[in-house]
Amino acid sequence: MAVIDGEPETIATPWLEADAHLIAAATDMLAMLEELRECAYCWCDYEVPLGIVERLDEVIRKARDEE
Repeated sequence: MAVIDGEPETIATPWLEADAHLIAAATDMLAMLEELRECAYCWCDYEVPLGIVERLDEVIRKARDEE
């Protein structure tokens, strides 16, 4: 929201709406990433892309602000 000439004006409404959807889903997405990470112990090395566990760890740390 911005104020122009004393009147509030909404700026970038589509982005704000998209951000709101991402924020609303963030907890569920983090839980899913953590569940995938826990399942990684059961994966065969040939069934998953190289580096996926490390990428999951990185994204989870970032989401928890642990970088």
